[in-house]
This record gives sequence, structure tokens and C-alpha cells, in this order.
Amino acid sequence: MSPPCAVIIPGQPLINYADTMDGAVTVNLLVLLIISDAAPLEKTQRALDAYLGVDQDPAVGLSVPEAIEEDNRLGGLIHYIQAVTADNYGRISYNGVDYFGARIKCLIG
Repeated sequence: MSPPCAVIIPGQPLINYADTMDGAVTVNLLVLLIISDAAPLEKTQRALDAYLGVDQDPAVGLSVPEAIEEDNRLGGLIHYIQAVTADNYGRISYNGVDYFGARIKCLIG
């Protein structure tokens, strides 16, 4: 894997049944944002903050949550997707390698 990158992983719980009266389900997925941990900590944190949409410079482009909201039907493949929270900010181990990153929880209906 070559950071920066995003990995989609199942959330907990994966599926919420009976969220609506019509029997629709909500799927919980996580977007694992991974960036390199090689730069000085302050520079690494600023880079991750930009991906999360914190103190974002408009010239940088869309953050991951903004990109999700921009096409919240994923090209018509789903009814909706919404980024709701970000957590696990900091050093993250993935496949036995340490990175710097965060997890964005997304709800899909």
C-alpha cells in the first residue's frame, strides 16, 4: 500500500435492521484514511486534518467527508451515504505496518 490512501472496511455493527418502518437496513462502513508517518508530526497532522476537512484550505480540494457528500448516492448505486463521525486519530496499524490516520464512519441506506 502506498499512502496516502483510503481503505473501506466493515463497521460495527455491519448492518442495522429495521431502521425504518419499511424494513430498510442501514449499512455501517468505515473509511480508513492512511497517510505516511515519516514526516514530522505537525506536518503529518496538518495533512490528515486536510483529508478530514479540518481547517481546510479551499485550494486543496475536497476532504473525504466533503467528497462523500458531493456524490451522496455514489453515482446512483445507493439511496444515500453520509459521513457521520471520525475517530481513532493518530498512529494506526494496518496489515502489520504503522501509519498515521483516522477512521470515518459512514452510514449507507
